[in-house]
Amino acid sequence: MSKTVILFIDEQQTEIEAHIDYLTATYGGRSFYYAQTSSKGLEYLGKHYQQIACISLDLLMPNFLLRTEDRERYALEGLYLLKVIREEYPSIPVVCYSFIKEEFANEFIKKYKAEYIYKGDRNSYRDLLKIFDKTLSK
Repeated sequence: MSKTVILFIDEQQTEIEAHIDYLTATYGGRSFYYAQTSSKGLEYLGKHYQQIACISLDLLMPNFLLRTEDRERYALEGLYLLKVIREEYPSIPVVCYSFIKEEFANEFIKKYKAEYIYKGDRNSYRDLLKIFDKTLSK
């Protein structure tokens, strides 16, 4: 099965919809799915993981409903979600695209082998597109 989907897990609907509009025009034949909560992202991932080429993950995610003993260890829901994704779907590339400064989560991001882009940088969207280009051209 071909990996043709980019999964966005981010609560900022307007921003992500703008990304999806641009990406749809740029990458015809690709699909883009937007999950506004971590639990919806995990649900989609569980059903469609074989189709997912890349995940764009915000580190500040509200409404994370997965209950586990480890949950209390992580201050940011996105970091915990990154851990879960890496454990269950280690081959899917993940880009942490967030307003959280990298220094705050740097060790965790490196441990779970994710790319990181700070949303507050002027060129952040361009950097995200470069990663998508690299991932989708494989």
